[in-house]
Amino acid sequence: MVVAAILVFIGNAAYGGSRDFGSASLLAFFGLILSIIGFFIVNALTLGYHHHITDLVMIYYYWDKMEFYRHPKKPTHFSISHRWFFEITIALFVVLLLVYLPQAEKSLPHFYENPRWLIVTFIGIFIFIEGLYQCEWEKYTSECSRFKKALQSDLDREYRKGDAWEEWFKDPRKSMGKVAVTPQKDTMKPEEIRKQIIEDAVYRHILPKAKKECALCELSHVVLRKFNEIYDDIIFMLCIQDK
Repeated sequence: MVVAAILVFIGNAAYGGSRDFGSASLLAFFGLILSIIGFFIVNALTLGYHHHITDLVMIYYYWDKMEFYRHPKKPTHFSISHRWFFEITIALFVVLLLVYLPQAEKSLPHFYENPRWLIVTFIGIFIFIEGLYQCEWEKYTSECSRFKKALQSDLDREYRKGDAWEEWFKDPRKSMGKVAVTPQKDTMKPEEIRKQIIEDAVYRHILPKAKKECALCELSHVVLRKFNEIYDDIIFMLCIQDK
């Protein structure tokens, strides 16, 4: 509804009695910011949903009641449709900015005079955002799904026999010999425990090996991880200065 309202106001500003391309550009920019925020909210909610389902599977696994979670796979997903919607609106509002902003500011190149460039820009932005999702956020979704399948496929319940549950989950300082824990690290992070279970399930041949990442995705992970490290260092330095 908000996106529809923004498009209506843009139409009135750009094609009304007195054309106001400055207001149309401002509305397009507002729609772009709103779409970016919506895109991140959808991803956050999707990851929260997968974490919640993973917790349920762990509870059922511990109680040996996995039959309660043997439902067929959904043919379609709300999160995917919602993500595509915001990816489309991000590309749409960028194109509208390229159309109206040059008409409000004469010094900018007029992309609207060549519609083919606008179509290529729209498709390119959509592919870039979807590729960014597949290279970065899809990794977490896939790991949650593989962890869930590892527990569902463990028909012998190896991770809850005897003291196995204590070793694998309850006391994360013990690593079952699969992943070494450094002396400086008192406990393992949840994602390390999850990775450890997945690797053990693959080793026991109850879970297939993950598909190898493409070189582009690996490069994306390295770049984004570096930016994240720089961001953490800046926040740490600011916190020290505040103290």
